[in-house]
Amino acid sequence: MKQEFLEFLLKSKENSDVVKVINIYNEPALNKGENFMSSISRYTVKVLLKSGETSILHLIVKSFPEEKKHCAFLTEFSFFKNEIQAYSQLLCKMKELMEEFSDKRDTLWCEMLGFKPYNQLILQDLKHLQFHPMDRRKNLDYDHSKFLIQSMARFHAMSVTLLKRNSVCADDFEPYTFAKKKAVKFFFWSCLRTMEKAVKKSWGSEWIYFADLLRDIAENLYEKLQELAQVDFSRFNVINHGDTWTNNFLFKHVDGTNTPCGLKFVDYQLTHYNSFAWDLTYFCYTSILPELRRAKCMEFVKIYHQELTENLLFFKYPIEEIPTLKHVIQEMNRIKFYGFLLLTSIYPWTTAE
Repeated sequence: MKQEFLEFLLKSKENSDVVKVINIYNEPALNKGENFMSSISRYTVKVLLKSGETSILHLIVKSFPEEKKHCAFLTEFSFFKNEIQAYSQLLCKMKELMEEFSDKRDTLWCEMLGFKPYNQLILQDLKHLQFHPMDRRKNLDYDHSKFLIQSMARFHAMSVTLLKRNSVCADDFEPYTFAKKKAVKFFFWSCLRTMEKAVKKSWGSEWIYFADLLRDIAENLYEKLQELAQVDFSRFNVINHGDTWTNNFLFKHVDGTNTPCGLKFVDYQLTHYNSFAWDLTYFCYTSILPELRRAKCMEFVKIYHQELTENLLFFKYPIEEIPTLKHVIQEMNRIKFYGFLLLTSIYPWTTAE
């Protein structure tokens, strides 16, 4: 990122007291392999202020990766365009909603300082606000899972309140990427066929039936996902984050403990309008400790419903349109097949060494 461009962004910011960028230092923000869809750098920027004093700013710059094939993939699916739209429209509207209702809670996102259409975002660096990622290989324990689900419910409640007011429009959001034909083949179909071959080769003759089952699922996969992802306006639909796995949320903890007290969602490249269950299912099957998910699945669904209801009431959403717990459970069961796909494709990928 050029110094002149960054200086322009900082000086253009509302109530800015930046006069000049003195120097910039940058380094990779993540270890190799920790981000799959972009190149992320951490910038330390020394600036001159109107007072004559100097100050240090900490920023994250998210850009297209170096590999050309990855850039083509990102462009085809509008990943950066989606994220820029989320920051510049959806999240700004959420902040206005919080201000209207005197909601003093911290926002669930970082600030975007600027962007280049459509291949770069300049964001607030959350590390210096004591927000940190969790270890994607270990998954989340009960306290972190509960905190995340409560935050997700709050995010969904704000989104549906804005939709109800027509402050944001469902048509402005792309259909769910993971239900598009090319994405289905890349992320799910290929994994199922690979698993089918592995079962036939290594699991023994008694497992041939399972290999055949995987083959049958793969053959009808796109049609099945299209059916599940079809938007039904009679359901409780929200703006989903779309990619709710461990690397895409940062936690703040009570000093000296492992107790979460704050959370920020990052990476809004897959935001989409559909049932709330897509976000909740994605999180449950990619990020919670498997033994914890199996033991506490219904408890987590109840936590989501309770937090959703409380936030919808806080934002004065029509009480008669708030989904019941029965509805939430039915909707989670409706797309349970998606959980199976996540376990056989995304989960092994995101937890691999």
